[in-house]
Amino acid sequence: MQKSPKPEKLVFHPDNFDNKKRYPLFVALHWKGGNTEEFSTHWKHVLKRGYILLVPQSSQLFGTKRYCWYDWEKWKKEVLGHIMEIKEKHSLVEEEIIIAGASQGASFGLIDLVLGGTSLNFRKFILVIPPVDDLSFYVPLLESSARKGVKS
Repeated sequence: MQKSPKPEKLVFHPDNFDNKKRYPLFVALHWKGGNTEEFSTHWKHVLKRGYILLVPQSSQLFGTKRYCWYDWEKWKKEVLGHIMEIKEKHSLVEEEIIIAGASQGASFGLIDLVLGGTSLNFRKFILVIPPVDDLSFYVPLLESSARKGVKS
């Protein structure tokens, strides 16, 4: 399985979805050892708020049906690829995209997608149990991002 890993994703649409309308996007990044099926169950409530829910799954195998985000550059391309695919299929409210992550997915989402900067300029994030042991690393990143309008 490790020799031919593929990035996977689950996409959920709100009730009464109309492809002619604009929608915000909620991206939920699983923890180390997670997968899309189990992780998506924690975030489906955002559909009631009108979000399209994207749950990417890393292509790096961690265990049986378990995945992790070790190669951040590779996974950044995969996740951005999933987001761009959604953007091409649907009209998104780009300033309302939320990046959420738990544990390793929180670190990846915050550092590489929100604070690291991308062409989409993400400004909203939710972190659940982020593995932060040294806040001094994050302070300059957070201060710089706050000046750009990033909100948690």
